[in-house]
Amino acid sequence: MSENVSFDISAVINHFERSSYEKDDIHLISYVQAYEELSKLFSILGVIFSFVEVDVKEKRSILRSLYEKDQQNYVTVQKMIAYEFSGSNVPNGQGSRTLLRMVPNRQRLIEEIFANHTQDPTPENIEVISTRFLEVVNDVYNRVQTLYEEKNLLNLP
Repeated sequence: MSENVSFDISAVINHFERSSYEKDDIHLISYVQAYEELSKLFSILGVIFSFVEVDVKEKRSILRSLYEKDQQNYVTVQKMIAYEFSGSNVPNGQGSRTLLRMVPNRQRLIEEIFANHTQDPTPENIEVISTRFLEVVNDVYNRVQTLYEEKNLLNLP
């Protein structure tokens, strides 16, 4: 893992904020960009997280490729699900399944971010950043979960 990598929690927050689309949808590329920044954290955390970094990188690549090939149907999570499940209970593409497996355990992720933050922020800054991070991540996570629950997709094989 590269020692020159720096992780910016503010960038993650900004990407997740931008990914919130309309009332209940997620803009796919902004979501992928948030994970690109999170991957820097996995890199910094070292060998124990290298498998996570590789896995997330592969999933980001798949989602970005789907978007680049078909921006109309892969612009948001809702459109992706509608497109991949049109007329079927089984996805006709790999985006829905890939995204479902990319969502990490929120609590574990939050613990790692703040346990290994490279800056020495004040307690007040930690509180502000962590509160905003939790708000944004929870909103995005809940939107994705709801979209998948509505279509009974949380247990895709």
